[in-house]
Amino acid sequence: MIINKYNYYKGFNFQDLLTKEISDNCPYQVNLKYSPQPFEVKKYIEKARENVIFELIKGLPKLPPKTKVLIYSTINYEIVFSITHRIKTTMNKSVHMCIDNANKYYCSIDGILHTYNYNHGNDEILFQMVSKILNNKMKMEEIVLPTEAFNKTGRPNSYLEPYYEDQIGKMIFYRSIRVFYTQNSFVECYALNVYESNKQSIAKEGDI
Repeated sequence: MIINKYNYYKGFNFQDLLTKEISDNCPYQVNLKYSPQPFEVKKYIEKARENVIFELIKGLPKLPPKTKVLIYSTINYEIVFSITHRIKTTMNKSVHMCIDNANKYYCSIDGILHTYNYNHGNDEILFQMVSKILNNKMKMEEIVLPTEAFNKTGRPNSYLEPYYEDQIGKMIFYRSIRVFYTQNSFVECYALNVYESNKQSIAKEGDI
């Protein structure tokens, strides 16, 4: 049976993505172009289990609108998960999020790339962000922070003082070039609700 957008969440799992035909309209896609031959599914599953994203998507949960998961392989049996998700800010600006299993997040707001602080590159934040996406609970709101919240030394992804994120309790995105050159007392930023508890279970137990 071909996996497509109408049936992928009805009993299929991660292993099926590696072994069955997938329609182009399915939001889960796999690229095994660089897989060594002969192809060994067991080795890829073992590697995939090492990543926190695997536990969230192993049962192929139904994805929210404008969300896609790309899974591709390397010659070393590594599995890379790349998740794209589109939402709107509280002021109706377009947000394009891209998350991969290297704990890297790409955030474009109205077509402009925004920066996040380096300390978010960890499995806990990665798990929370992917969970929010799969549950369609990700929210991006517009806020302003005082210019003094930013230290304009070092790398752009370390400008924002962690104290302010701790007080707000959300992950902050900002334009580093605007922070560096601003003459204003405040900086426009965006706050993402990644720290809120996520009680809804995503992965289907016993699927793999």
